[in-house]
Amino acid sequence: MSGPSRASSLVQLDLALVFVLAVAGALASLTPVPLIVRLPLVLGLVLFLPGYALLSAMVVSAGLSVLERVAISIAASIALTIVSGLVVAALGFALDRYGWAVVLTLITVGAVAVAWIRRVQRGVGGPRFSVPGLPMRQAVIGIIAVLIFTDAVLASRLVASDQFGSPPVQLWLVEGAAPTSAQLGVRAGPEGGRYEVRVSSAGSDLQVFDLPLEPSAVWQTDLQLTSAQRQLPLVARLYEGDSDVESRSVVLQPLPASPGPAGASSTDGG
Repeated sequence: MSGPSRASSLVQLDLALVFVLAVAGALASLTPVPLIVRLPLVLGLVLFLPGYALLSAMVVSAGLSVLERVAISIAASIALTIVSGLVVAALGFALDRYGWAVVLTLITVGAVAVAWIRRVQRGVGGPRFSVPGLPMRQAVIGIIAVLIFTDAVLASRLVASDQFGSPPVQLWLVEGAAPTSAQLGVRAGPEGGRYEVRVSSAGSDLQVFDLPLEPSAVWQTDLQLTSAQRQLPLVARLYEGDSDVESRSVVLQPLPASPGPAGASSTDGG
């Protein structure tokens, strides 16, 4: 292989772009970013990038047209998403957006690495980012196919939202692992936003937490308390946004008084 030919085979713009978009989609899923930024990146990670990477790893030659490559990539991505979900569930891991993002990113990056190696070994460059001229009939069919696919995705999302919905705001305060500890937690509502949690005992605030949370995000912490504080009821109150009216409240009952030595009086007056 000549020098220029080998150098050109090392430039795989499509694989580099797929790698960058896959990492960006994973970061958008794992970090709090605006929905307008996260949605297109996550959709690309679910509906296109894994299939394109897998197709590139399996078919090294550039014989496929742009429409064929796009159609196969979308179909393969949907299949990979379903199969990876079944595998993750079979292994006992949670099927949340974080798990999906990690699995699909690993699949995409692994397939990109295989495709890159195979292309370099064979001295094949990536497909060109150009769309050949199409007859009017094929162009209309392509547009209709894209519209049908988009409608199917949006309809399935709306149906899923109507069937299951998003969980409401939740607040919990339960006993911790140690006798003088308690676990405090909040699940944000479907819109997310700012929440304030106040933990009090005998009318005095013990701790106050200011929580900016993403939609349906979960936050929890362990409260370390004294023995005297655990002998009194603990109250956790949740305030949403700038409201001064609590939207949720829970009470953790005090620990039962431990029996004292013989002849000692009980602390609860019983």
